[in-house]
Order: sequence, then structure tokens, then C-alpha cells
Amino acid sequence: KRSKLFYDGEYVSLDTKVSKRKDNKKEFYTDNSLRFVNTPDGYAVTIPSKDVDIDYSIADYRVQFGFNESVLTLTHEKSNPYGNNVSGWKTYYNDWVNRYINNPKYLEDNNLSYTEEVSSTEELLDGYVVDTYSIRINDADKIDKPYYNISIIREEKEYIEFYLLVMKSKTNQTDVHKEIIKSFEQVKEYG
Repeated sequence: KRSKLFYDGEYVSLDTKVSKRKDNKKEFYTDNSLRFVNTPDGYAVTIPSKDVDIDYSIADYRVQFGFNESVLTLTHEKSNPYGNNVSGWKTYYNDWVNRYINNPKYLEDNNLSYTEEVSSTEELLDGYVVDTYSIRINDADKIDKPYYNISIIREEKEYIEFYLLVMKSKTNQTDVHKEIIKSFEQVKEYG
């Protein structure tokens, strides 16, 4: 129905000649969704809403989508100090990425709980390992968005780069989060 080009900090005409030295992101809208293409970070996802507020304020590091009383933050992580191998990934993943969100004692001590079983699967997205955590902050009356869905998308046999999706919501949106993951696609990095 419509499309936009966000280029080097501002919206510009779609016929603007883009440079690989600049930041460029594309937004394609249908009647009920947004297909977002982030060429500098090499991915595309579909947000199941046509009313999406996109925060590009620190687009070099992350993009944030506000929709349907949820906020999704998406980053492309590109470093692992422990090396591009299974052992290096496990060390990085367990010490930094997974240290607290996969620790039931930590969750209990901080009044958090899982709303779904923690999963690591290669079936949700072909060619990728997807680790997913669905967590609720139990002080819901004090928190505007107490439901968190956190996913790590990593290509099979890739141990350095991965995509991190953190979605917080007013209500449990685990199914919406999974729908977004299933729409994920890597694209050629440009910009």
C-alpha cells in the first residue's frame, strides 16, 4: 500500500540513490502489517500491525518498534570474544547472554516467572537455532509492560553473530513474537 525509505537519519524520496556508506532502512506497509528491511544489519522482519512507531534514534545499534501495546527491540550482535566455534559460543552464551534469563533461581529472587517453557529449536525458523524465553514480571500492577519475550536467532554453525529480539508487552504476546520470528529473513548487508 505504501513504502518509506529512512536514509542516513531522515525519511527521503524512494528514488533517492542510496550509498553503501550511509544508513538505509526500508518500510513496506500492507493493510495489516509492516515488512521492515534493515540492510546495514542484514535482516528483514514483518511486524503484524500497520500502525507501527519506529524509533531510529540509535539506529546504528538497534531499531525499536512500538505496536499494539508492545515494544520490540531488535539488534544484530556481531562479536564474541571466545571465537567462532561451539565451545566459544557456549562460553559467551552462558556467561553473558543466558546467565540470568535462564536461571530459575534468579527469576524467583526477582519476582519473575516463565510464562512458557524455555526453548531452543531449529524447527521455528529453517536454517537457524532460535532460543526463546517468555517471562512475566509478577509486579504487574507496578509495571506498564510486564510480559517479556526474548529470542536469540543464530544461523546454524554460526557462533559469533546473532540477532536479539526483546519484546515487552501489556499482555502475553508470545504468539505474536513467534510470528515475527517466523517472518525473519537475512538479507545482503548494505550500508
